[in-house]
Amino acid sequence: MSGVWPKAIMIFGLLLLLIGVVCAYFKIAAQLKFADLTSGNPNWVRPDPSSFDVFILGFPVRAVIVAGAALMIIGYVLKLFK
Repeated sequence: MSGVWPKAIMIFGLLLLLIGVVCAYFKIAAQLKFADLTSGNPNWVRPDPSSFDVFILGFPVRAVIVAGAALMIIGYVLKLFK
């Protein structure tokens, strides 16, 4: 296996990790947007979710981060044993 494939796998894994971290940030922000943090204030009204909120709350962040980490490890192992 040439030296290009392990680098490509590691770069793709890093890209997946970065996408997962950014989506995790947006997911936490969306969850906080819909959480009642007012300690039971009766005047609090839950906002209507936007299409982005629906998308980001359904996005599998954990799976993307795990896949990115696995690809980085696989690329590193391939680079060590080439």
